[in-house]
Amino acid sequence: MVGFREHGKVPHYLSGGEKKLVAIAGIITMKPKITALDELTSNLDSRHQKRIEELILRSRDELGMSVVVATHDYDLAARISDRVCIVKEGSIIAEGPPSPIFYNRVLLDSAGLEPPSVVRFYEELYLKHGQRRAPTLPLSIDDLCRVLQKDLLSAKRP
Repeated sequence: MVGFREHGKVPHYLSGGEKKLVAIAGIITMKPKITALDELTSNLDSRHQKRIEELILRSRDELGMSVVVATHDYDLAARISDRVCIVKEGSIIAEGPPSPIFYNRVLLDSAGLEPPSVVRFYEELYLKHGQRRAPTLPLSIDDLCRVLQKDLLSAKRP
């Protein structure tokens, strides 16, 4: 499931991403109901980051595993989260679905956080130019493309 193919490699010679894949494979084989992961994509190349993100989503969607992720990667959090907690000075200051959290500039500013890249792009493109908000605020590139495509198609109609 994790896509690890280096079975003959000595553990010492595994890359950081390979080591994380092996660790996640070990977790998955135990079939826990809940898994907590801390900064799981830090210091990884983009290929391993994507593989680990896919594993988190598969674990959640196909295995029914609840996955709790502590991360400073807000782009990742926006893409994979059902719920987000913002922690400041050891206390949870906000909790809820990702869109209301990541589109709340006052909240993010008070926590000293920048919104995810897609949120910044969307706000720059739409909100700063007086455009209306989409019914579903984009959190991923795919979401953003759907919003843009819908707007482009509606702009072509007479």
